[in-house]
Amino acid sequence: MIISGHIHVANESKASRLQIRIYDDKLIPGLKEMTDAVHEYDGKIITQLADAGTFALDELIEETPYAVSLFDELSESPRKRIT
Repeated sequence: MIISGHIHVANESKASRLQIRIYDDKLIPGLKEMTDAVHEYDGKIITQLADAGTFALDELIEETPYAVSLFDELSESPRKRIT
């Protein structure tokens, strides 16, 4: 069993440069290729869907990331503050 690890679900939620993406249908062929490779060896694979939220890296996204809340303690990021 393979757990893919933190796959981001929106372009605004990228947490790292090499993170797998799953927010657009155009990404399906690559994800299918990965899945087929695992299945070829009788393996199982699942995705861990995630959203970096306010912890999305500024240099990787072009928009303001989504925030769970506007409470100061929840909207504070080590990289930036969402206002």
